Amino acid sequence: MKKLFLACMVSCGLAAPALGADVAVPAPAYQPIVARPTYIWTGCYAGVNAGGGGAPQTWTDVNGTFGVLPGASLGDHTARGVVGGGQAGCDYQIGSFVFGAQGLYDLTGMKGNNYQPNRFFLDNSFVQSVATLTGRAGFTPKPNVLLYVKGGGAWVHDLYNVSTPPGAGIGLVPGTFVISLVGPTFQSGTILGLGRNSSGGVTFGGGVEWAPFGGDWTVSLEYSYMNFGISRVTFLPTVVNVSAVPIDIKQTTQVVLFGLNYRFLGGSPRY
Repeated sequence: MKKLFLACMVSCGLAAPALGADVAVPAPAYQPIVARPTYIWTGCYAGVNAGGGGAPQTWTDVNGTFGVLPGASLGDHTARGVVGGGQAGCDYQIGSFVFGAQGLYDLTGMKGNNYQPNRFFLDNSFVQSVATLTGRAGFTPKPNVLLYVKGGGAWVHDLYNVSTPPGAGIGLVPGTFVISLVGPTFQSGTILGLGRNSSGGVTFGGGVEWAPFGGDWTVSLEYSYMNFGISRVTFLPTVVNVSAVPIDIKQTTQVVLFGLNYRFLGGSPRY
């Protein structure tokens, strides 16, 4: 009896591993890998910008009022300073290409001056604001990086004056802007005539826009060139009894701007 019991124990122990090998073990559960969505530029945006610029100007005396021949140059200078404001626009993406439109308005601190050839007067300018309305076309070398060019219309508003230079005062022949040793004396820095002008032109440029974190916030860096041609500006005398003085002013403007945009609308979520 004891021998039979031992034989059963041995046979059952040998069979257990075999039976265990036949028991099915459930496979571990794996979650499917979801592909990261591609960044989408389709949509609209609004933002702010800041940077700097320069506005070369050439002044021409139409009637020879300042003691030079009619049509003679009164000199040239470049107004320089900071630029800042805002922009808004919309884009539409087709494959790797992006097309859109943008409006921009900036106030500026660009100022400059030069001595007239007679060395008795200063031409002074202040570029008060610039605005553009442009189309954009770009390419995405990476999903969240946009390289683009832009072009369209541009507008500028300028303030001008003619003044006496720093140093000793000067005398003028009464009723004219001709230098005199016996006329009334005006101290340095006296504004003799004021002018203002708003004009339109064309602009083109380009830049790069980047979504560093793949979300709705983007940063940009762009360059723009603006050409406003020649404008005839009427200067109103402030201290002498003479008629208005016409001066032709040729102007271009170049700006470099850093931008920060928030993107919205567009349908497909950005990652």
